Amino acid sequence: MMKGEIEATTLTEPYATLAEKNGCRLICEAFYHGTEVASDRVDAATYGAFNRAVREAVRRINADKGAYLRYFIDYHKAKDPEIGMLRPQDIRESRIVVCDPAPIPLDEMQRTYEWLRSWSMLEETASPLQLVNMDVQAHAHVAAE
Repeated sequence: MMKGEIEATTLTEPYATLAEKNGCRLICEAFYHGTEVASDRVDAATYGAFNRAVREAVRRINADKGAYLRYFIDYHKAKDPEIGMLRPQDIRESRIVVCDPAPIPLDEMQRTYEWLRSWSMLEETASPLQLVNMDVQAHAHVAAE
């Protein structure tokens, strides 16, 4: 984008902050709320333990976002020296949105499935429910509460 090869792109932190420091303007913001993906080798107990750890991380981060901003910089600075020039106070705490893990909402699962099929992916998959083991998901999230 900075070379003028594209007009816009999507960015996560700390790249959104770096883009602003370099004179770019944010057009819109949206928050990604991810659902972790596990293979069929991960049982509900293990997935539940993982979700409990994520819940604890969410609790800690939301209690003091400023204390965690340096991790955004530290993670990327070795690959991108410009990121290494950022300071934690350069990143807006309001952009750091973390939430407890939860089951994938069925409407989102259906929408994602339809989008993937529109790109000729998942041609042999008849339903989004073939992609998610709903029993493991349900048990893992109950175990994490």
